[in-house]
Amino acid sequence: KIIINKELLAPKDAFLNLSIEQNWINVGIAPCYENYNLVFFLIDNKGKVMLEKVYKPDPIVSKWLPDKNIELVSILNIPQYLPDGKYSLKIAIRDSTDPSLQIELGIDGRDQEGRYTLSILKLETLPNNYSRVLKVIKPK
Repeated sequence: KIIINKELLAPKDAFLNLSIEQNWINVGIAPCYENYNLVFFLIDNKGKVMLEKVYKPDPIVSKWLPDKNIELVSILNIPQYLPDGKYSLKIAIRDSTDPSLQIELGIDGRDQEGRYTLSILKLETLPNNYSRVLKVIKPK
């Protein structure tokens, strides 16, 4: 289960801090033997990765025991230079040195790169031209 802020507002020249609350459960029969990272992506409507953020979860993935809830909060800093538009927020759990080494998640929406869509976000500058808003327009 993943919960994302519904709407954020910030001055045009400031970061928007997107809070992503996660509840992970290892539904396998053993922990992962590698310490993979969580990687969040913002991908524009042309498929270009506009932002990639790597998180080392605490506890580390190899400590995620079967049937145990792991609660995490990740903050994704949306930079002020990111253009207005719609973005796919995606996630992958993968090795830091070899992105082809990944954990398959038990959710739909896996793309060719092994990333999973969490939601669609819309970033726009408000008519006053001083503020920007980030909205979740299609939650998973």
